[in-house]
Amino acid sequence: MMFDVQIQGIEFNSEELMLRFSGFEKIEGWLEDVNKHYPYIFSLFVDNTKKIIMTKISTLLRFFEQFPNHEFKLSICNKSKRIFYSISDKIYNVDINNIIVFVVENSIHFSVKYNVYKSAVYTEKKMLEFQHINKPFFEDVKNLPINVLCISSCFSRSIFKSDSFFNPSYKQYFSVRKTLFHNSFISLLSAPIKYDYLNIDDLITGDAGKYVNVEFNKDLKKILESYNCQLIVVDNYIDATCPVIKFQDNSYLTYNKYFSESIFKRFFSSCKVIYPGSKEHLHLYKKSVKKFHSLLSVFKIRNIVLVGGRLCKYKIDTDTQTTTVWNDKMEWISDTNCAWDYVDQAFLREFSSAIYLDKRKTNWKSDINTPLIGGASPSHYQSGYYKEMFSELLSFICGDDKI
Repeated sequence: MMFDVQIQGIEFNSEELMLRFSGFEKIEGWLEDVNKHYPYIFSLFVDNTKKIIMTKISTLLRFFEQFPNHEFKLSICNKSKRIFYSISDKIYNVDINNIIVFVVENSIHFSVKYNVYKSAVYTEKKMLEFQHINKPFFEDVKNLPINVLCISSCFSRSIFKSDSFFNPSYKQYFSVRKTLFHNSFISLLSAPIKYDYLNIDDLITGDAGKYVNVEFNKDLKKILESYNCQLIVVDNYIDATCPVIKFQDNSYLTYNKYFSESIFKRFFSSCKVIYPGSKEHLHLYKKSVKKFHSLLSVFKIRNIVLVGGRLCKYKIDTDTQTTTVWNDKMEWISDTNCAWDYVDQAFLREFSSAIYLDKRKTNWKSDINTPLIGGASPSHYQSGYYKEMFSELLSFICGDDKI
């Protein structure tokens, strides 16, 4: 493998830490959490003339104090793509004022000595008991299939898949005109962001290229104008799991999987991060779904389905029918499901006639043999889960005479 940049040495004094590099690329550098799901970024100063990446040690220590027990890695890029660097065999592990700098495979990592260990005791959060007293409404659609817009994750989008694992007959009843995938309502209903993201390779390739544009353009109104949708199907998985980044005064970005893997995340170092389950997040969410309601009213769209999914505590191997517990993910499951209760409740208060496919409690389990991209996860269920939701949706909106 050819590398355009090599990290040649680590130097430091009482005030500064420096990494010397070689190569012809004009680069930028930052530290990012080795766990991509955490949006913790520390910007580094790069002198491309002197070939030095540097930072003040005191500033770096203050940053690390915010995130005990986290490990960070050096990342570099040019304006359009991530650059993979080589490391000189002269580099060795160093301890700089309690900052440990060390090599892991093909990257340089940073951590601190004074880790703070939290108790391993897990306390499960109770499910919010809310009564969705809304009266489900569906405006009759004379002709099938019904045009659908999905604002979703795998929980609701997987209802509309024709593989045998899901619902092979769904196209008789539904035509999915557009999917917005892994976008927070807080982001979708905020102000547009002027940035030429089309020059960033990892935001225009793969699934990111299909779904990330709306994060910048905030063109939900244009989408509704273009696709003549008669039914909106949404779920709140992203608003229960992913933080939002306050990128500008009135603009937010969803810290979804596309941004977590992108070099664009280097711009988040000075941004405020707002987490699901916090009061501020819920306040912003309520404001956003109110705007969403007003927007749908303009287009006279009244058919709304909210999929009330939740993460599953149990996983099943469908080959052996063996069931086990997601022991290593229980805290995440509990936190997510708690946050999910609150945003679902807020959505149903705003959309009093929405159909709620209530899957907060179900006998179906997460399937470790799922065909869904991403594989085994508390968010990926057995085949019957998606077939059951499809059947319930049909009974709500089509009636027995059309099924």
